[in-house]
Formats: sequence, structure tokens, C-alpha cells
Amino acid sequence: PTKQSVPVIRIKYWVKIKYAGTDEPPERGILGRMVLDSQWLSVQDLLSFISMPNKREFEVCFNSNRALTIFLDGFTNNSEKWKDFEIFSPFDSDTKTIVVKFWTGRIADEDIETYLRRYCEITKPVIKPVDNLGLWYGVRKYTVKMKKKSSRLYNGRISYQGQTQLCFVCHSVDHQVKDCSFVKCWKCGETGHKGKECQNTELCSLCGQQRHSYFMCPSSYSNKAHAQSQLFEGLTHSVSSLTSQQTEQHSQLAQITASLQGISAQLAQLSVATTASLAPASQAPVSLAYTAPAATVFSVSKPDKYEGSPDLCRGFLLQMSLYFANMPSTTDFCFTFDR
Repeated sequence: PTKQSVPVIRIKYWVKIKYAGTDEPPERGILGRMVLDSQWLSVQDLLSFISMPNKREFEVCFNSNRALTIFLDGFTNNSEKWKDFEIFSPFDSDTKTIVVKFWTGRIADEDIETYLRRYCEITKPVIKPVDNLGLWYGVRKYTVKMKKKSSRLYNGRISYQGQTQLCFVCHSVDHQVKDCSFVKCWKCGETGHKGKECQNTELCSLCGQQRHSYFMCPSSYSNKAHAQSQLFEGLTHSVSSLTSQQTEQHSQLAQITASLQGISAQLAQLSVATTASLAPASQAPVSLAYTAPAATVFSVSKPDKYEGSPDLCRGFLLQMSLYFANMPSTTDFCFTFDR
């Protein structure tokens, strides 16, 4: 009898789920309910659900592209539910969930995101998972869309599930950084020398521009905050200086006003003394009411002809009083009024 050929079934739609938390990994049944926790997925959409021997990794095979897409969307959109898990899928998509790990908590999120934007587009806010004590342990998770063309990383490391692991220093696939024999410069990114020996043009590992390092980068969050602080201090100093100048000017104006008042008082006293010295000895003290000495007489012209307008009445009366006060006693005068 002829042996019949068995058709080969090639599974195209699958994901590998890895538990990355600090506690014991969940049981298969618990994770299975998490996978199916969607009104758009059912058991019929899954071909298999297998727990790996290490109990931290699980493989889920789907029977259609639709089911896989629904699961990936749910994983990406429900970050709190899947915060302790990482996934890898060969599904052709430019959208990735990447993990950024720093061994210091002093690097600002803004600097990390400035660096990432050189190579990918950040589509969702950062996720910073915490341990069972509620403390963040240095891992950042981003959902990004990878750029088709980007320069090569030289002073940082971004990882995601399924990527080819390269040596951080020389980018070899044969070993990791702890086994690398090359020396790498943190200033220019070239191998063969250290930063303190570098003679090349400095290259910023944050913004990618030349002639400055990350520590002096104007795009650095700390440098921008420092510049804003200096600007605020400068404005505060300018306002304080202007306030001091205004206070000093007010003080000077007060002194000038007091001096003018003193001069005015002295002039008044001098006028009284001059009047008293010009009066005859037998005469009573001179009254200042409209009888001024001849030396103080001023020539005042006659008022204009009054037309009878109410608006001009007050000015006309003032001119009349001044004329009478300074008019020589021998002057004849006559005013005509129009009715």
C-alpha cells in the first residue's frame, strides 16, 4: 500500500509570554483566564496553550490573524494587567514593546524619551513597574513604532523580546559585553580608546549632535531645568534691582521736596523782612492785603473785553483781581460790559 503524505500545518500566529515579575510565576490556569479575558476571544480562537518547563514562559497559538491581533491590542492597551509580563511574536508589525533598563534612578524620563525618539516613535506613556514593596526597580517599558532608518546605538541599550542579542561594545553576536576585549570611548562611540584619551570630536549620546556630551547637552532635562532656574533667578534679581532703584528715587524725590519746602519758607520769611524794612518807622506794621511796596509792583495788562459768556466769567474775575492788586493808584480805568 502506498503511504499517504500528511499535510504539514505551519502555525503562523503565535506569541510567547514571559513572566518578568519578582514573585512566583502564575499557574497555567490563571494565565489562561487572563489570555481569554476579552469579549472578542474564546477557546475556539486558540489552537494551543503550553507552559514551558521553566514555568515562567508560555506559548499561545492562535488560529487566525484576527485572534492574534485582538490579543496583542489587549496586551498593549491594558498595561496594568500585563505589567509583569513580556511577549514576543513573529507577527510582522512595526509596533514593539521595548524595555529600557538603567542601573541608576537619577536619569530623567524626558532624557530617555529624547534618546528613544532618535530610533522610534513613542506611541504610549512609559510604564514603570514596581516590586512587591511598591518600589520601582529601574525598568521602563515603552510601546513604540520602530523607524525604518535610524543611526546605530553606541552608548545605550534597548531590548525587546525576540531581538538578536549583541555585545554592547562591539555589536558582535558571539559574546556579551563582559567577555568583550574591545575598549569603547563614551565620548565619540568609537572603539580602541577610552574617553579620557579621546581626540575625536565629541558626540552627544542623547541628541546625536557633535561638540558636546550628554552632561552639557542643551536637550538634557537637568540642563534645561537648570537654565530655567538661572533665568528665573536673573529675572528675580532684575526685579529686585528695579525695586531698589525706585525706592532710592522716591527717597531722593522726598529730599528734593523737603528742600524746596525749606527754600519756600525762607523766601516767605525774607519777603516779610524786606517789607518790614521798607516801611516808615512811625507807620504800623505793613499789611499784605493788596498794598504792596513800589518795589514789588508788577505790570499787569488790562483784562480782555468780557463778552458775557459764563465759561469765561471765572477767568475774567481772576484777571480783574490781579490787575487791581498790581495797578498803580494813579491809574484811571474804565471797563465796559456788553449786556
